[in-house]
Parts: sequence; structure tokens; C-alpha cells
Amino acid sequence: MSDGKLSLKEVIDLYGSYGIDVISITDHIIDEDTFLERLKNKELIKAIRKEDFSEYLKLLWKEQKRAWKEYKMLLIPGVEISNNKKHYHILAIDIKEFIDPSLPVEEIIEKIKEQNAVSIAAHPEIDLSLYL
Repeated sequence: MSDGKLSLKEVIDLYGSYGIDVISITDHIIDEDTFLERLKNKELIKAIRKEDFSEYLKLLWKEQKRAWKEYKMLLIPGVEISNNKKHYHILAIDIKEFIDPSLPVEEIIEKIKEQNAVSIAAHPEIDLSLYL
């Protein structure tokens, strides 16, 4: 998990031990411009890259089995698709394939729907109309 202090296992154990029924882990996928900017500025890049996406899902699926076995807690894999240049962040819950954050919002939503996943506006307090 890219920007948390706990490991995935620790997060599952924490929420499972409190009796939480369902959790969705949503690590960040960031747009290429933001990635390159952070690389140039020697900032930590806290995001899942396209080439690492399948390993990310495999790890979540493994923990999904453990979460159910140990806590009867459902873990749903997800991501936060973030485009910091266009100022939108979209949660994709139950995602199965990588989605490019550089795509227009409408295409991202369509690709989420094609995967039978759920889209949720992250940070809805931001007035996106200012950026459209």
C-alpha cells in the first residue's frame, strides 16, 4: 500500500479484529505527468504503476482469502484513479484491469463499468466544474 503506515496484512488484521464486515483496499494509480513530475523532483512515488498492477491484484486476492478465512471479512480490491493535472480522483471498487488515469473522466467511468466494478467520486467536496 503506497501511502499508509501499515502493511496490507496489518490493515486486514486491524479491521478484521474489530469485526468489520467489508473493506476495500484502494491504492493510487496516478497520471503519467504527475509520476514524471514526482520523479523529477525526487519525491516518493506512492502509486501502483501499470507494470505492477497485476502483482497488486494478486496480493489483494491472497489477502482476500485470508481475510475471509480468519475474520469472515470481505475484502474488495480497488484503486483510486488519480489525475492531479485535471483534478479528479475516482475510486474503482472491484476493479480487474488497469485503467489509464490520463483518459477523460467519461472514458474512465465507462471502463470501470465494463469491468462490472463500481465507481465512486473521491473527495466530492472539490468543485470539479472549476476544472472542466
